[in-house]
Amino acid sequence: MASDIRDILALGAASAPQTPSATSTIRQAAKVAAVSNQAVRKSDALNRELLQLTGGVPPLIEVKRKYKARPNFTKKQVARWVWKEFNNPARTDQLRLKHWVKADDVEEYYFAKFNKSVDIPTPTDDEYEQITNDIAYTGDDAWTKEETMHLYSLCKTYDLRWHVIMDRFESSRPRSMEELKDRYYMMTRHLLQLRDPTADVTPYAFPLVHEVTRKHNLVKLYSRTPAQIQEEEYLYTELRKREAREEKLLADREALLGLLRKYETENAIPVKDSPPPTDKKKTIRKAPKKPDEPVTAKEPEPAPATPVFRKPPAKRASTRTESEEPSAFLKKFSPGVYARSTKLPAKSSKVEKMFVDLGLPMQPEMPTAAVCNKYAELVTNVNLLYEAKKTTDGRPGGKVVTTPGAPPSARKRTSTSGPAGTPRETKRAKRE
Repeated sequence: MASDIRDILALGAASAPQTPSATSTIRQAAKVAAVSNQAVRKSDALNRELLQLTGGVPPLIEVKRKYKARPNFTKKQVARWVWKEFNNPARTDQLRLKHWVKADDVEEYYFAKFNKSVDIPTPTDDEYEQITNDIAYTGDDAWTKEETMHLYSLCKTYDLRWHVIMDRFESSRPRSMEELKDRYYMMTRHLLQLRDPTADVTPYAFPLVHEVTRKHNLVKLYSRTPAQIQEEEYLYTELRKREAREEKLLADREALLGLLRKYETENAIPVKDSPPPTDKKKTIRKAPKKPDEPVTAKEPEPAPATPVFRKPPAKRASTRTESEEPSAFLKKFSPGVYARSTKLPAKSSKVEKMFVDLGLPMQPEMPTAAVCNKYAELVTNVNLLYEAKKTTDGRPGGKVVTTPGAPPSARKRTSTSGPAGTPRETKRAKRE
């Protein structure tokens, strides 16, 4: 039996059983266990496509479906509709038409409330004659009675829709829309004043010249080329920028003036009442004369024999550092706004000559704070240079000094290289 089954399955003859080793038996058992576990895991999990077909994971809480109940139309009685004739109040030919309406609807035609018309007063023959007598129309543009009445009929028919009225207006003379408006409003204004002198005719005023000018300007505006439009936009942008700069400049100026006013009020010195001026001649008291003392004329002081050259006072070194410079709020400003160049030190003729020789300008071209400070320092240094030159002029060889009224033999040659009484001066006097 076993051999027949093997022949059918083409397994071949059964071989002698081999005794497996312990290691191979353990490996085979582990492999079989792993395959069985994987099969169990695959059987537990559902395929993704199958899970999507089922509609996803079922909810954890049971939800009962509720169906909307069918409407019950038997509770309310249905309105009855009838085919009924109606009269349109907007029509004057008494045409009778039909439409479906509710049986209990007794109101007039629903759309009759949208039939709005303009109340246009029409003049009679007598009123027209009286108005035309008051209005003296002369020239080729004079209106006839037929044209005026035709205009009024069109205004009443088309409810002052002027584009339609102008298209329908027929006359031997072509007239513009502004002329039609002017004729209608002028006639209506005089007609209302004729019927009621106290009537308000302000709504019937029509500025003919202004309207013609306005439309002419609109034609010019819409006939501009792209280049003209671009140029106008550029000019408008530049104008806005200029206005913004002017506003900023005014704001900065107001802020600066406010700062100066605040500083002046905070540092204002109270003025005390000064005593009334007195006459100095009367207040000076003369010393009484002694009777035994003879009155002698005051002798003039003799002029010094040698000129005395004084050294200019040395400039005190400033101990203030740059960090200790006074703030702009602590400096004393003159009232009002002033230019920095007006506060520069004065220059003598010699200084100006030196500036001309050196090719320097008399005033700084760009008077900023730093430039003005350097310019003032330069003028001060030039003045000190001239003083030093004047002081040291003639020192190396001495200078001939002549005493007023003395003979030529009394001339002395002096030197200012040292003070009087020095050994150098004594030797020079012995040689002479």
